[in-house]
Amino acid sequence: MQKNRSILTLKTILLILSGIVCIVFSAEAQKSKYKGKAKPKSKVIYSARTSSKYRSKTAYRKPTRSSHLVSSVIVSNPTIVRSQAAFSFANRWYDFGDIIQGEKVTHTFPFKNTGKDPLIISVVQPTCGCTVTEWTRTPIPPGQSGDITVTFDSKSSLNQQNKTITVVSNAATGNERLYIQGNVLPKR
Repeated sequence: MQKNRSILTLKTILLILSGIVCIVFSAEAQKSKYKGKAKPKSKVIYSARTSSKYRSKTAYRKPTRSSHLVSSVIVSNPTIVRSQAAFSFANRWYDFGDIIQGEKVTHTFPFKNTGKDPLIISVVQPTCGCTVTEWTRTPIPPGQSGDITVTFDSKSSLNQQNKTITVVSNAATGNERLYIQGNVLPKR
């Protein structure tokens, strides 16, 4: 009885995974044409959104000097797995109130990973160049907290301002959105 197997190059794997959150498969790495041995049969989880690869702790083998020289992977029975990471924000909206034109105002949105997998934020994208973001860039383990800090520069703005910040991560719910607003008053 022959198993369902395919030989895929890394480029092909990336193309297939472009719309999938994670894929789990048993990988038998083939020996490179030029050097060294490859790691035999290890469980690999690849997250396409974050370009992160994790090896199962139970199947982990110490890497060899030539393990990065693997040219292709034999994939047996791939399984698509949705990430179990999840955001929990106390508040997704903040009002700066009245701001004098030229002021920079900052707010921090704390959050907690209420999921079962590490939460990895890929990018925090504001809607305009007047807003700068900083965020926890390391994976946030389940039950742990992180921060997203948003700084709004009002030098080129007047009147009511409403901004949306899109958070791209491996969360099961997809992209999250945060909102800030403020009323920019002219300098006196």
